[in-house]
Amino acid sequence: MNAHVDLADYNVWQAKLRGENPQIEVGVAYAGIWRRRWHGEKVPVYVWRTDDGMVASTDGGDPVPANEDWCFDVFAWCLTDPVTQADVDEYLARRQTHGKGWWFDEPPVLRLDPVPADPFEALTREFDAELDALTDRLFDGPIRGERGEQLAVNWQRRVTQLCRRIEAARKAAVAGLSRAEAKPINEPWKALAERAKRLKVMIARILKTRG
Repeated sequence: MNAHVDLADYNVWQAKLRGENPQIEVGVAYAGIWRRRWHGEKVPVYVWRTDDGMVASTDGGDPVPANEDWCFDVFAWCLTDPVTQADVDEYLARRQTHGKGWWFDEPPVLRLDPVPADPFEALTREFDAELDALTDRLFDGPIRGERGEQLAVNWQRRVTQLCRRIEAARKAAVAGLSRAEAKPINEPWKALAERAKRLKVMIARILKTRG
């Protein structure tokens, strides 16, 4: 059975964009632009009215009825993530240019090809790419408020994963060696790990400027 919807109501979407917490009904689709994670990345979901009822389109796909089943299977994951048309336009422009898009609250995609075979060189290149991306972000100025906070959290999460991979690779590089044998190998790895940790702090200071 189709969900009962108010076909003219964009108020919930607009209120969500303002950071408010409007009253909603479970199993109901609300008109607007939302995001969902699909095939490993977040994509836009449009919900709008037609003469036959509410419909939805995911990432430019064919419209489907936004019925109760769709609401429970899909819209439940979208309702907390409203976006604007300007947000979508920026995401799609990046995807067209870089082959993969990223949103205002996601760190930019890194270009690492070709990846060096040597683990230390590969992880050093990844760190350098993160640093370059953050440097580029400096020219755009701070992102005020919640968006800057969320971008910082997501970017720090990615750098945290980099730190863990650096530590795992360091341990693998010195496995089975004596302390004396491991020392010259450990030193560059530890220096890289320390730089990655400092990068996390820089991300917070640059991006979490509230206003």
